Amino acid sequence: MIKPNFYTTSRISETKAIVTIVVNPDLEYFEGHFEAQKVLPGVVQIGWAQEFAEEIFGIKFEGGSPAVKFTSPILPNDRLKLTLEYLPEKKRLAFEYIITSKENEKASSGKLVTE
Repeated sequence: MIKPNFYTTSRISETKAIVTIVVNPDLEYFEGHFEAQKVLPGVVQIGWAQEFAEEIFGIKFEGGSPAVKFTSPILPNDRLKLTLEYLPEKKRLAFEYIITSKENEKASSGKLVTE
């Protein structure tokens, strides 16, 4: 998966991290999704959460997504705060995308199954 061009990662604790992202408008994921208004696909949001969590926490995923909710579209040039919380006792990764360039509007959140 192709990560955004501009991001920073901050590990807050053993199990929590924050990734700040600027969504570059030339990402290939915007092609054909949609013509009238480009929207970052949900599968990319999940993929980024997994990739950053693997990099930061050194965890792997089984592939399950017991709960994912998309509440607001992420558009080109949006600024995001991705919060990752690893819950090892539950074998889950909780994630939440906040659009900081839109008054901290929640874009999506969910839990992913880890190994």
